[in-house]
Amino acid sequence: MRMFDFLDKLRKKPAAERKMIALTISASITAIIFFVWISSFWIKPSAPESDSKPLLSSITPLSSIKDNVAGVYSNFVKLLGVGQKNR
Repeated sequence: MRMFDFLDKLRKKPAAERKMIALTISASITAIIFFVWISSFWIKPSAPESDSKPLLSSITPLSSIKDNVAGVYSNFVKLLGVGQKNR
């Protein structure tokens, strides 16, 4: 109930003061998100980047799409095959 009491007190305040409170709260939340985002730049990856380069160079977007479509197709054929065997 404390939150509702706070909101009732806030509704009784003048519009200018409510806008200032809203600005302060939104600026604080934005600043927290900004500092978390900035601090993520200092986090180092767990694997060295030199190990991941050969993997990235061997996978292309087209080959990835081709592999995914082939997997979906083979699963679909298996599903149809299971359905035909049960008849």
